[in-house]
Amino acid sequence: MTGTKGASAVSSVKFGGHEARPTAASPAVSVPFTVREHLRHLFLDAKFVAISATLEALHLSRAAALAPDRLRGRGVIFTLHHVRPYDPTTFHASAHLEITPEFLDALIVHVRSLGYEPIALGDVPARLAARDDGPRFVAFTLDDGYRDNLVHALPVFERHAVPFTVFATSGFVTRERTVWWQTLEKTVAAVDELFWDTGDHRLRFGCAGRLAKAMTFRRVVDWMNTVDEDWAISTLDRIAGEHGVSATAVVDQEVMNPAELRRLAASPLATIGAHTWSHVNLRRVSHDRLADEIERGSAEIADLLGSRPTVFAYPYGSHASISVREFAAARPFDLAVTTEPGTLSQAHLDRLGALPRISVNGHYQRVEWVSVLMSGLPFRLIPHHPELD
Repeated sequence: MTGTKGASAVSSVKFGGHEARPTAASPAVSVPFTVREHLRHLFLDAKFVAISATLEALHLSRAAALAPDRLRGRGVIFTLHHVRPYDPTTFHASAHLEITPEFLDALIVHVRSLGYEPIALGDVPARLAARDDGPRFVAFTLDDGYRDNLVHALPVFERHAVPFTVFATSGFVTRERTVWWQTLEKTVAAVDELFWDTGDHRLRFGCAGRLAKAMTFRRVVDWMNTVDEDWAISTLDRIAGEHGVSATAVVDQEVMNPAELRRLAASPLATIGAHTWSHVNLRRVSHDRLADEIERGSAEIADLLGSRPTVFAYPYGSHASISVREFAAARPFDLAVTTEPGTLSQAHLDRLGALPRISVNGHYQRVEWVSVLMSGLPFRLIPHHPELD
């Protein structure tokens, strides 16, 4: 870390490894939140308000309802992660990744009322290629392989006879890999002070209160995005253990085990897709690691279920984690999905390895707002990367 001794002198944070770790008696250096971090928090709050206001305005003005067909396209693919009851007493650093079963139920009813037909993800290419004027379609997908997909989402899909796809990260399912963002969230939630040994300093981060927890969570995420991901996860798992949180227990709690994945796959409505072995940012690894991540993830799912996945979701899925090289590596699949936002048109038949999806975001659980997103209009107004490199 830079700066001189004392909390007020710490101007930036650099997390380190575990060689030459200080002893438990080493004095901790308190790291205050910077003005920039406070401004970032205010910006994110303002962004949430602005997006909500924009979606509401487009709904109330009927601008989205009147959006032209070329923006709506032929259909949409939804991205979900967790589907579970909301616990307001818990720290939710990743609240955008979870919706309630009640909202999923309401969303299915709503999209059908709009004339959309729920279809299996594997049927998307045929529907895009069809020249008839049939109904628009919607495909539901859920990333990572969380247990609540079985416990809470499956009953909703079965009640409405809606097909869905779960993209399972095989290393999570086999417990060879931990889910770092869940480990971090539970660690920050569990403590009022987070201590981090860097090798030459012992840092102390205040985590008392939701604001401090949220800012600490973002601070660690920023660090993880600048260093080797495998090493960062190993370091985070160790730090979590020092604070009484077992990263292995977290993945046991959150992700389906092999038997549960088989139970889910047994549903005639379910498709299990590949999501790599470790959920690493593919753009930041070597060519050999890229190929191994995809092959190993597919092979392990095949070993568990008896057949290889035919569809694939890129981990993280944004322009920061995928590009031309990653698209080429995913060619063996019938199709692959990103997390870049957008609706689907016939033109996407030429880009089946980079299909956009619409995130069903936990911060915006109103069916009217999802309707606005399905119109395609917001993607012309909100900056994003419509065409990946």
